[in-house]
Amino acid sequence: MAMLSDITLTPFSNSLNVAIHLMTKAKAHFESQNRNTNDIVDLQLVDNMLPLSFQINAICQHTLQATKAVLSSNFYIPSPLGEIDFHGLIKLLQNTQKELSEITENEVNSRSGETVIFHYPERPMTFTAENFITSFSTPNLYFHQTTLYNLLRKEGVPLSKIDFIGALSLSPSE
Repeated sequence: MAMLSDITLTPFSNSLNVAIHLMTKAKAHFESQNRNTNDIVDLQLVDNMLPLSFQINAICQHTLQATKAVLSSNFYIPSPLGEIDFHGLIKLLQNTQKELSEITENEVNSRSGETVIFHYPERPMTFTAENFITSFSTPNLYFHQTTLYNLLRKEGVPLSKIDFIGALSLSPSE
């Protein structure tokens, strides 16, 4: 039986590593083309879609902040990032990864079956910790990570499927 930490800490850490990797590849790509990396901070796939900086913020929210919500029982809509440059986005991901790594499996697992309330303004939503992670944060995380990947691909960053997938969780015998 999977533990709550199995559906949070490991896959969320992997997603953060993937986002850091994608942004690092983007940095190298744009620098090789003498293109300013800050030019893509506000990049959108379409006019009515939120920009790359929002996608990074959402990745941080649906990894670290989702895990913290499991611990505290409360999740809130994130505040906008405000002015941030490309380097700041990478730093945000790295800091999020560092803070996530400081949360222990025991802390997360002790909250199994507990309530998490998403304080959505129109209607608060109540979940179990597991349902919050599996039906809300994980799908949101993958949506925003996919959008980040697509934004970078659209700009010519040479990415592959394995860049998106990241580290695989193989059995110990592998």
